[in-house]
Amino acid sequence: MNKLVSVIIPVYKVENFIKRCIESVLNQTYSNLEIILVDDGSPDNCPQICDEYRKKDSRIKVIHKENGGLSDARNMGIDHAKGEYITFIDSDDFIPTNAIKELMDNMYKYSADISSGNMIEVFESEVCLPNTSNNPQIYNKNEGLEALMYMHGFSNSAASKVYKKSLFSDIRYPVKKLYEDLGTTYKVFSKANTIVHTNNITYFYFQNPNSIVHKKYSSRRLDGYYFALEELDYIENNYKKSISAAEYRLVYECLSILNDMPFSEKERKLIFDKLIDYRSLVLRDENLSTKQKLLCISSYFGQVGIKIAFGVKNLLKRHITSIIHN
Repeated sequence: MNKLVSVIIPVYKVENFIKRCIESVLNQTYSNLEIILVDDGSPDNCPQICDEYRKKDSRIKVIHKENGGLSDARNMGIDHAKGEYITFIDSDDFIPTNAIKELMDNMYKYSADISSGNMIEVFESEVCLPNTSNNPQIYNKNEGLEALMYMHGFSNSAASKVYKKSLFSDIRYPVKKLYEDLGTTYKVFSKANTIVHTNNITYFYFQNPNSIVHKKYSSRRLDGYYFALEELDYIENNYKKSISAAEYRLVYECLSILNDMPFSEKERKLIFDKLIDYRSLVLRDENLSTKQKLLCISSYFGQVGIKIAFGVKNLLKRHITSIIHN
């Protein structure tokens, strides 16, 4: 089995990183690829770099368009993809040489609709992967949705996954919104009968200080909150048995926003009130880990408690990442 995989890479203002991203895809051990570079009206040298690579490798297709944002660029890539399978890579990130092959091997072996791997945050280009064995977990639709919302293994990111393109037949990313993955990934999971996930690392999430998620707080951060509310409503109407997982996802999003939000922000009360509505329900959920419950408990000490808890969480994550790198 060697089906065509369309690799969709939105490109915008990443001239210092785009070559690394493209090269990581060109060097994949899985070679039957269609690489779609969607130049989203980038004002730097990215359009020229994309065109240069198109001349070097016939698998590369370049689409130049007016700036419309990440979602619009992804949607354009989906519309032009010829592969039976698709995957997404952000243009300042990169992937291990064996990533797509491992995800596709699992896709075939377990007759899955989505094949997922782990992503790690990286702060430089040179990364040493630990030696691990591929012992994937297999989920049906309900199990996969719950694991996604509890963030047990899965992340909400569009990346680090290969999908059957047919799952996107009536799904597109919300345009001109931030945290678009939170508003989309659960819908895609809800259409998948079988989902396979490996703990092996298949994606390097580069911590670019100039990326959208690292910019100064703005009220657009609330897009994630409204997507979490939509997700809760969707689960309540379609998967009532998974309502606890959706409630946790909403609580986590509230906690995350309050961590990012300045103390003086006017929307603070809106988010805190919603957190108070659900946190006692969430703390009774036996599916939560001790770490997840402690993060929730931190909210009883106000926004200061939340910021301290996230600070500790991020320090531990950075420490684990540094161990992997070394």
